[in-house]
Amino acid sequence: MATTFGVLSLVGGGTPYDVTEGTTYSVQTIETTAFRTQNGRTHYRETPVTPFIAATIVLADGQTAAELDTFRGDVQLALRTGKTIILRDARTVGVREPSADDGTVDVRWEGQSGEEF
Repeated sequence: MATTFGVLSLVGGGTPYDVTEGTTYSVQTIETTAFRTQNGRTHYRETPVTPFIAATIVLADGQTAAELDTFRGDVQLALRTGKTIILRDARTVGVREPSADDGTVDVRWEGQSGEEF
């Protein structure tokens, strides 16, 4: 399940990003779901899932949404709780649509692996 906390910092490939509220992450790699058969037995199904960090960032002077399209690298999220989340070999996924009103853009990074310290 994704988690939302207060963010201290978000750095992608050495570039710091200003973050608005609502940042979520998951380092989970397997989702387990239960299902029941007609005879009442419970079984479990495991499905691979990709670790991610999703945030709404404010594009600073000189930063563009197009730069995010070619991003490849590690992403580090530091939380107010003292936890640090690191995505390894991450890429941006989905479409980035910057807001003309406030200069924000929704970004989702998905990584080959994720760690929570």
